[in-house]
Amino acid sequence: MKAKIVGNSMLPYLKPGQMIDIWPVTDTTELRFGDILVFKEIDKLVCHIFIRRVRNIQDQSIHFITQGLNETREDIPIASENIFAKAKPCPWYYLALLLLKRAIRN
Repeated sequence: MKAKIVGNSMLPYLKPGQMIDIWPVTDTTELRFGDILVFKEIDKLVCHIFIRRVRNIQDQSIHFITQGLNETREDIPIASENIFAKAKPCPWYYLALLLLKRAIRN
């Protein structure tokens, strides 16, 4: 499948208007740090980098933490049923940039 980038939260790696290949996610246990996830957020689809998994204390479900390259904060935890697809992993140098920005901010 193909998707068109409309926002700028993943600049400079993904640019508005750029077409990307995406693949449906059937098994969230196969997701890895740096994968670009496409997930449902209220009434839109968002494309951000997968950072880590967290466990919900109340019901023991697994949620996923993502963040856009141009965002200053992590997204709210995403339930696995809201993950629509994934794109190719983000290159290491953009991941390094994201991690450096996070380290400086903390």
